[in-house]
Amino acid sequence: MNYPYAWKYFLCYENKLKDRESGAWKDRVDWYAYGRRQNIEMFERVKIMTQVLANKNSLTLDDEGIYYFVGGGNAGGYGIVLREKYRRTIEKYRYVLGLLNSKVLEFYHKHISPIFSGGFYSYGRRYIEQLPIKLPQNNMENRLAEEISQTVNQIIECNEQIETFKSRIGKFPESYLGDDWTFDKLTNIAKVHLSKSSYKLSEKTIRTYPFKELEYPFREVYRIILATKEHIDFYSEEVASYVLEVLKTMSRITKRELLELKIPQQPHLKNLLNQYRKDKEQIVKNEKAVKELEKQIDDLVYKLYDVTYRERRIIEDYLTKF
Repeated sequence: MNYPYAWKYFLCYENKLKDRESGAWKDRVDWYAYGRRQNIEMFERVKIMTQVLANKNSLTLDDEGIYYFVGGGNAGGYGIVLREKYRRTIEKYRYVLGLLNSKVLEFYHKHISPIFSGGFYSYGRRYIEQLPIKLPQNNMENRLAEEISQTVNQIIECNEQIETFKSRIGKFPESYLGDDWTFDKLTNIAKVHLSKSSYKLSEKTIRTYPFKELEYPFREVYRIILATKEHIDFYSEEVASYVLEVLKTMSRITKRELLELKIPQQPHLKNLLNQYRKDKEQIVKNEKAVKELEKQIDDLVYKLYDVTYRERRIIEDYLTKF
């Protein structure tokens, strides 16, 4: 038994479960099972997914068949599974995904879907199935389709990297700390001027600025302000930067927690901050790369659908407004 506690829970309700549907489950050995499978096995396959209401075409690929969803009416989501002869390779799904997210099909979609409050459009089945999917008919179109598929794959890889970096940044500082590092307590390396028992934190309220001491030895001081007349002074910009980034991840901190905050010693602290900043920079670079790749797909789709320059301007002007 893999889940003994779950099984004990089921046993507590055995009689009720067997009484379902006028006793239809009374003599069944799987009396604990779902009454209806709801085609649950259909979810476990490669599919293109979309939310039912969105303000633009923003479909994605579930290439492992691991996502489940509910949909109907104007809520939830939908999955798109290609016909047997087209779903033999993942490249076909990437190709169709590229078309569905292109400006050409977004323009078309926004002319067949009703507009909902807030500028949302319906991506329900009755609208998705109307979208004109261009199937390559010659060598040139096959080359374009291959380029679209490859570019979509690049976007997927970029987005996966973005999520990896965001996940690591979201767990700062723990995700950057080493097991063999040594630490200093904040109270040992900073001057603390705090009188409250706790502090509410936000990027708008906490701030830092450098200044020079007015008395000997006239050192450079980096002050983090938590509230009026409530601050901490550091003699190291790196330490101040680290503490500031830690505080940005929190909504509230007690004075005790703050005083017990552990600061990585050099050179670990310097390496940590460098990696943290590089991760942030890489997110920006990847986001820019995704936008450029999306433009490349639009150019390829314009060629594939034989869209003229004038028609292209109409599409793009329209999409800046809707």
